[in-house]
Amino acid sequence: MKTPQVVVANAGKHIVYHTALGVQRLGFLKQFVTTFYYKPCTLSGQLLSRFVPEAVLFNRYEPELRSELITSNWLPEVLNRGLRALQVPKKLINRDWVYSVSFDYWAARYVKGCDAFIGRGGCCLASMREAQRQGAVKILNQLTMHPVVWNSILKEEYQRYGKENLNFLDALEQRMVEEIALADWILVPSEGVYNSFLSASVSREKLVLIPFGVSTDSFRPLPKQDDCFRILYVGSLALHKGVQYLLEAYQQLDIPNSELVLIGYPEPEFLPILKAYSRPYTHIPYIPHRRLAEYYSNASVFVLPSLGESWGAVCLEAMACGKPVIVTANSRSVVSDGEDGFVIPIRDVGALTETIRLVYEDSDLRSKMGQCARKRVEAFTWESYYHRLGMFLTQILGL
Repeated sequence: MKTPQVVVANAGKHIVYHTALGVQRLGFLKQFVTTFYYKPCTLSGQLLSRFVPEAVLFNRYEPELRSELITSNWLPEVLNRGLRALQVPKKLINRDWVYSVSFDYWAARYVKGCDAFIGRGGCCLASMREAQRQGAVKILNQLTMHPVVWNSILKEEYQRYGKENLNFLDALEQRMVEEIALADWILVPSEGVYNSFLSASVSREKLVLIPFGVSTDSFRPLPKQDDCFRILYVGSLALHKGVQYLLEAYQQLDIPNSELVLIGYPEPEFLPILKAYSRPYTHIPYIPHRRLAEYYSNASVFVLPSLGESWGAVCLEAMACGKPVIVTANSRSVVSDGEDGFVIPIRDVGALTETIRLVYEDSDLRSKMGQCARKRVEAFTWESYYHRLGMFLTQILGL
């Protein structure tokens, strides 16, 4: 029997490298098409290593992936970052649209000759159309909530803060809806994403829930270095991440020997909100991914107040480091409320304040929940993800 040939196309980094790796482990990977990818053994990789910090480069590298199967294109990211650096208004040129569409039309060239195509949501409409012309199985790797549902949440949040919504998905929504309609199967990483598709009347038969994983070797409990009660958030600082509610909660708490640490780059529209809070907090724009375990381990509790998450990888990383977490109902990932963390409603400053205070006042509860968190995520390793993905692909490809 002929070995199936699968093309994986992804504009991005980190988590989705594991989709390509899962396909490669099956022996099915024909091509992994992506944006900037670091190949340390090539001439370009060696030149880059002289000018770019190693920690940055290794964010775009997965050692087990075979470099000869990887095709990368820097242009979409150069365009995106250039538009950001020039501060071009999104109402004039939407850089997310430019990024996604430029990658998609380039990636479509590499779909030929495959039996199945796996494309990242928002970046694969032209590629899926090409896959359909060839009779290949079309699989959408969906990393966000249904675009119509998510767009509605974003618009509401911008209206609440009296800001012009330049980040919502109007420019991409129609493309994403077409991708969803075109796909034979839709891979979703969490129940939150799954339910958002059901609420948007997408057929349950097309949806396949395969949770992403976490490296329990890279992320593991390390000794805490001090007795400060440290609240940690990791991710972009943006309205849709709900960081404004965490800042407000911390302002109201006023608890001694505490610190709020925010790790991530702020979106331009969030800068005025960040500056509006007088109580001191620590903001670190960037930490290399492989160093984050140190920061998780030195925290007392991890908070993800997002209005919606696909998977919440940072939440699992914190849990793997033995930390209790506080998440919203739209970003709960695998959190069991009251066991390894707390699940609260979105936008609820009161609930967030009370929950942080509870964790602050009860050190035994923090310790017990942290131990439960570590145990919980051990069922969601990358090995388990590869296994579930492999079961799905072998079944739909008739093997």
